[in-house]
Amino acid sequence: RESGASYAAHQVDSLCSLETGTWSDFIFIYRDFFGCEASEIDDTVVLETWVGGKKVLDKAENSE
Repeated sequence: RESGASYAAHQVDSLCSLETGTWSDFIFIYRDFFGCEASEIDDTVVLETWVGGKKVLDKAENSE
């Protein structure tokens, strides 16, 4: 899905899909964020963060 920012920057082809050759910013969380109760949203834990297609945070690697 294209965003207004990527459209305005003429970068729809490189920013608006998850496929080889495109940049990807996304997170993995431990629950279905859209299926949980509103009161549980604050308890949601980010397991991994990816920016520009590279992992920048991995909770499993950083936990002791």
